Amino acid sequence: LQGDFIDNYRNLVLKSILMWKWFIKSRCMKVKFLLKTDDDVYINTEKLIEFLHENLDLKNSIIGQIIQNAYVFRMPFSKYYTTCDEYNLPKYPPYCAGQACIYTNDLIPKLLRVMNKTSWHWIDDVYCGILANNARSKFVDISNFMIKK
Repeated sequence: LQGDFIDNYRNLVLKSILMWKWFIKSRCMKVKFLLKTDDDVYINTEKLIEFLHENLDLKNSIIGQIIQNAYVFRMPFSKYYTTCDEYNLPKYPPYCAGQACIYTNDLIPKLLRVMNKTSWHWIDDVYCGILANNARSKFVDISNFMIKK
């Protein structure tokens, strides 16, 4: 996939949006799940496939390492520094850590729909979480599958 935007940290969310639009445009709706992962992440495909087969009935869900009650970074020296103008609440809603995130196929059109009524946020994990919350999606935590350093 290629998009017409500058590839930088504050534009990462555009990659997710591009992926979702491609998924819809390519008529991939028979595919039950869509995995977005960073290129430096190892996915245990056997465990993942086993989990997905056991959860084929999942709908309207975002699956991954779910972050909850995360405070907004207000320190100007932080990579994730966010002003009150950019996000005015002290904590973010639940969101999926961006290194690996799985969407159910029915959630993707909902994310694109609520995007039109949702204020932009430059942190991709957080913005996807805001959209998922606005789409009233279910968050499924699979942190136990994650390899921790």
